[in-house]
Amino acid sequence: ENQTEVITGDDGHFEIHNIPTGSDYTLVPEKDGNILNGVTTMDIILITKHILGVQPFESPYKYIASDVNGSQSITTSDLIKLRKLVLHIDEELPQGVNSWRFIDAGFVFPQAENPWATEIPGLLNLNNLATDEMQADFVGIKIGDVNNSATPNSLIGVEDRMAYAEF
Repeated sequence: ENQTEVITGDDGHFEIHNIPTGSDYTLVPEKDGNILNGVTTMDIILITKHILGVQPFESPYKYIASDVNGSQSITTSDLIKLRKLVLHIDEELPQGVNSWRFIDAGFVFPQAENPWATEIPGLLNLNNLATDEMQADFVGIKIGDVNNSATPNSLIGVEDRMAYAEF
C-alpha cells in the first residue's frame, strides 16, 4: 500500500499526477489545528438554544459542528468543552477529534436531525480507476463553528489541509 500526500491550494482544489488507471484508490481529506478558528461565544449561544429546543438546528452540518467531544450527540458536555476552549482553559479537542471533519458533498443524510444514524462518508473509494481524471468534492465542517464563520485557510495556512490517496 502506497500513500501520497497532496496539499490543496487556497481554493481547496488539488491534483495528483501520474496515477495508474485500473487500480483501487482511497481519497481521505484531512485538516487539523487552529481549533478556535471560527469559534466564538455566538456558537455557544446557538448550541445552547438548540439543546433547550428554543432554536433547533436546521442542518445536519450544524449537529456535526456542535459535537465537540466526538460523542455523536449534542449535550451540555459539548458546551462545557467549547467554553473551556474559548476561555483557553483547554487548548485541544478530545483525543480522536480533529478540528475539521470532511463529508462527501453528494451525501444526503437520511435523518437530518440525527446525522450519526448512518455512517457518514468522510472518504472516497475509487475502484478500478478507469480514467486519469476524476472529480471529488467534500464539505469541510469546522468543529465548534456552528454559524460557519471559520476561514478554511487562516493562520495555519493551506499546508495543513491535505488529501491523502492510498493505493
